[in-house]
Amino acid sequence: KVSENVPMLHISGFVRPLLVQHVQEMLSEFGQIAEFWMDGIKSHCFVQFAEQAAADKCQAGLQGIVWPQATGRALNVSESPPEEMEEAKAREAEKKLGPDDLFLKTEFKPTLYYLPATGRPAN
Repeated sequence: KVSENVPMLHISGFVRPLLVQHVQEMLSEFGQIAEFWMDGIKSHCFVQFAEQAAADKCQAGLQGIVWPQATGRALNVSESPPEEMEEAKAREAEKKLGPDDLFLKTEFKPTLYYLPATGRPAN
């Protein structure tokens, strides 16, 4: 659960290849994570710690470091209102529309996708 007392941190500058689990492990070295979300292309994340001291250590410890050292870029860490994470999640969800969201489909295999007839005569 997101706490109003501990700031949400926005960390950007990640480059692939990387595993979300490795980012979470690195962040957990600063303290207990209360909330975490990373975008689908793994370029930035939002994190909120259970305690203020952990957030302060994370911000001081990660600002400007290159992570991972072999293939990364310098990370930028800043405080962010929790609404920014919710907006980023919503934008990401909108991008993930697939054929099941855009078309009707047959019940039988192979699946055929279609749009309902509009009532206009075909050309």
